[in-house]
Amino acid sequence: MFSLNPGEHQNGEIHRRHRRQSSREEDMNTAPVHLMLLLLLLAVVALFCVLVGAAAGLLARIDGATYAATLLRAALAFGGSATLSLALLTFILTTL
Repeated sequence: MFSLNPGEHQNGEIHRRHRRQSSREEDMNTAPVHLMLLLLLLAVVALFCVLVGAAAGLLARIDGATYAATLLRAALAFGGSATLSLALLTFILTTL
């Protein structure tokens, strides 16, 4: 006898399909967890780049540079560290 219900057998018995128990590792591989980890990594990268820029500006000012030159050096250090950090983060995420 052909049945449209795959859980129903010929004699009318219905067998329940057992759901596979999800492990803790599978629960951690959900999209919201990945998104939160990515946002956390981006926040850490941004904080690192701000600190690098501030340190470069401070060192330039201590060296006797004008305020304009100090801001330019800080911006270049921030941009360079942001570029390098995001490139490294992208490489790490694509290899995982």
